[in-house]
Amino acid sequence: MVFSALATVLEDGAHSGMQRLPKYLQLSDAIARAILQGRLKTGEKLPPESELARVLPASLGTIQRALNNLAERGLLVRRPGPWSDFLGTKDLIVVTRRIDVNHAHTGISELYLPEARVPGLLKVRPKDLENVNIRAFLADRFGIATERVREMAACGPLPETVTAALGLTPGMAGLAYHMEGFAHRDRPISYQTAWFPPGGPRLVLGEKHE
Repeated sequence: MVFSALATVLEDGAHSGMQRLPKYLQLSDAIARAILQGRLKTGEKLPPESELARVLPASLGTIQRALNNLAERGLLVRRPGPWSDFLGTKDLIVVTRRIDVNHAHTGISELYLPEARVPGLLKVRPKDLENVNIRAFLADRFGIATERVREMAACGPLPETVTAALGLTPGMAGLAYHMEGFAHRDRPISYQTAWFPPGGPRLVLGEKHE
């Protein structure tokens, strides 16, 4: 059951705009979405890493990096011994919202946060979070300071939920922008994926001054 579910989410990931991400992130992102969608169940134990590497199209090193990434994001509890890792999402919530970048790029964002750190967030209307600087909002309302952000981007077909929300043609290609937020002592605090359709002016992601 676990193997078939993992194989399915990996196949889905191959068509969801993640192909250009590092392979361990393709795997961990696919598993994360499957957990939150209920296709993989909270408390379900995972096979040993060697078994996962034997069955799935990924090396043992990739499997280990993917599972460590899930553990950092609060989606996996790791324990020593075979069949000891298990999925857990009871303390994680997802906020889906529409975002507008520079009044030129409209997209859909999925933000994953530890529920214990953001009590009452799910009571906030998604519309009230549209076009809000989420890092400033988390700092002001919940005292969560994001000290570092790791950003990654990939191109590919947009998820059906995104094309439906934006009134786009199913299967349309676009940009998937991934952001991992870290708090004090490099502790993972948030994970966000934002999808944007093509078109519009160039999007400035940032700039550096020497």
